[in-house]
Amino acid sequence: MSLPLVSPLPSNANDKVAELATFFNETLGFCPNSVLTMQHRPAIATAFIQLNKAVMNNQGRVTSALKRLIGYVSSSKTGCQYCQAHTILAAERYGATTEQLAYICQYSTHPAFSAAERAALDFAVAASTAPNAVNSDFLSKLTQLTLFNIQEMTLKPFARLRHLKISECSTKELSRICSELPMLKSLDVCLQGDSITMLDISQLSALTQLRLKIDGWKNKSLLTNLVKDFLPHLVQLKHFELESDLWNSMDDGTRWANLTKSLVTFNFKFKIRFLLKNLNSFRTPFWLEEKQWFVVYFNGDLCTIPRFAPVKYNTNGQSFDMSNLSSNTILHQHITELTVLTEIFHPNQYFPNIEILKMNCSVRMERMFNAISLNNIKHLILSSSSSMAMVLLILPVMPLLDELTIAGRLVPVLIEHLQDNIIEQIRTLNLHFCYFEKESITKMLCQYFPRIKYLNVSLINSTNDIILFIQQLPYLVNASFGMNSLLKKEKEKNCKRLKMTIDKKYSCQIVHSSNQNTFSFVHIWLTDDVSFITRFLDLKEYIYINFSNLYCHSSKQYNDMFKKI
Repeated sequence: MSLPLVSPLPSNANDKVAELATFFNETLGFCPNSVLTMQHRPAIATAFIQLNKAVMNNQGRVTSALKRLIGYVSSSKTGCQYCQAHTILAAERYGATTEQLAYICQYSTHPAFSAAERAALDFAVAASTAPNAVNSDFLSKLTQLTLFNIQEMTLKPFARLRHLKISECSTKELSRICSELPMLKSLDVCLQGDSITMLDISQLSALTQLRLKIDGWKNKSLLTNLVKDFLPHLVQLKHFELESDLWNSMDDGTRWANLTKSLVTFNFKFKIRFLLKNLNSFRTPFWLEEKQWFVVYFNGDLCTIPRFAPVKYNTNGQSFDMSNLSSNTILHQHITELTVLTEIFHPNQYFPNIEILKMNCSVRMERMFNAISLNNIKHLILSSSSSMAMVLLILPVMPLLDELTIAGRLVPVLIEHLQDNIIEQIRTLNLHFCYFEKESITKMLCQYFPRIKYLNVSLINSTNDIILFIQQLPYLVNASFGMNSLLKKEKEKNCKRLKMTIDKKYSCQIVHSSNQNTFSFVHIWLTDDVSFITRFLDLKEYIYINFSNLYCHSSKQYNDMFKKI
């Protein structure tokens, strides 16, 4: 094999490049020689890595797996076998199905690929074969499109477009959509920014489904005109959804009934600080019998249910009295997160679908069984000393429970109540606002929760505790720790110490606060857990530290959050 004309530099030749290059270490398992060679000009290496990170950062619906499949078909067309090898392996690691991997060369006809995936792969093939072959012909074939915004985009090529969704849209841009895409059948837009008083949405005469989310503060007059003047002219419209943060005048069920007679479904959510009228106008036969559309006023929101039914509830005085329902059963069924603040439940309350239960007090088990189904609870949060007394009683009757959060300086109280019992069902343990004063506490937690996979500790005493957790939790996948003793000037020393001490199967990253505090986050993850680190590399953008009110998300919660991006 011939030697390179310019030899790569060692991976530690430049500290800044080396830190950025962990992106490749975790996605490919190694840092490519091309990047090591670029270190001769560190600015080039830095720019190249940042470009790769930007491309692979998931900002929309294109998944990490699809990006690697796009890389594979592109490399196939350009003849790069090296890139074909690592992109197809990366696609597998990021979750591409077995069928997709086996039939990637037949993506245009094989059922393992959706129409959207075929369009993306077609685009990649054309761009790789002849970049100037990518023209408006591709756009003219689209019937469904999802965009973040359109800004100055030309809409005329989208002649066959029938379904459009835009995350951010100004009223001027919406006006352009109405005039240039009159054959749309469904439109989903979030209106923001500039305000105009008139918008002729009636040009969309073929529209059958409309979903609008509007900034009411900037477009108050537009809201009124939209409903009064244009909604009646959308004669094909069958499904309408409207959401606004300001609409104090729209709590009139009679007015809505006159405007929505021809609709099959109608959903709304209005932020109304003061309900000017009661809900009697929503209790007519039109609402309850003919349409069976139900509404509730709760926590300042007037909304239809079940579409916008509240999912969070607390037992301290909250009620669903303001609704047109004869019973609150349907509302209770949609609550998935319940905070228990009182020892006594309302006699007619029963919550069958709770997944997150926060206990701020102790409740007799008989009352718990009468008010809550414990069969679906996945996450238990204990935030008071009295609630700790329930731990051994409540854990065995929650078959799906795998996440436990202890809030406050209550870890010693928890250990006291566990009474040497081993809790094997917990996979995620979050310790918020906790401070470890003794190493023995760390050892006991490892003993009592031996199957932890995800660990978060908001404030830990020393790196010794971190190492102890890693050594004594054999199933640990990733963990996050808050520390106030890792000064920025000591970053390199602490990183080296942790990396030397920690098992080689783990990787380590330290993220410092951007303010004057000396607080740091230490993140540990399995080197093979690629799905975690690729969502975690830009973590600095998502961490906001208020040292007086510290809250650190668990690694698993960050994982879930980044999946939505």
